[in-house]
Amino acid sequence: MTAALGFSARTGWAAAVAVRLNGGGRPVLLDRRVVELIDGTVPRQVYHAASGLPPDRAAGMIGRSERVAGELAATAVGGMVAELASSGHTAVAAGIPVGGSRIPPELDAVLASHTLLHAAEGDLFRQALMAAADRHGLGVYAVPARDLVPAAENALRSSAEALRRALTELGRPLGPPWRKDEKDATLAAWLALVRQPGRGRAEA
Repeated sequence: MTAALGFSARTGWAAAVAVRLNGGGRPVLLDRRVVELIDGTVPRQVYHAASGLPPDRAAGMIGRSERVAGELAATAVGGMVAELASSGHTAVAAGIPVGGSRIPPELDAVLASHTLLHAAEGDLFRQALMAAADRHGLGVYAVPARDLVPAAENALRSSAEALRRALTELGRPLGPPWRKDEKDATLAAWLALVRQPGRGRAEA
């Protein structure tokens, strides 16, 4: 039976879920966890920490954080895929809400902008998760976080209120944590299963 992973990334961690669809096309939660994407060797807000450093030191610090996040994301995704396989589920896709800001490639431009510093912090961890999902052969469905509910209304032919109720009910038997992060990750995974992106990245 096919399943999808869903991630809602924050600075240094992500809410992660795995879902399958029942016969009525509604999600069934198979896994819920928190994935840590930093360790004690790198700052949590690395772009902020690097903003006052000389360019070469700033680039080195950010590069180390990218490598740590990438390794931790790959381990987490691989573990979830393996656990699903052991229960008879094949992970085929991953859904990830992404930011709406374009991050320029020039590091000095990012470090000079308070707005871009915040945007880049989150993007680092989302990119790590998307790369990990792709590395494990999952189709990646990326949707801007602000468009997540409208995309779901369109793809699932359901109202925002009906989706809200469905997600609330899904988490009720589990108890906390069942925050917006877990709900967004679940909705992204649900969309990824419906859209079934091929290997690589698809965007809403």
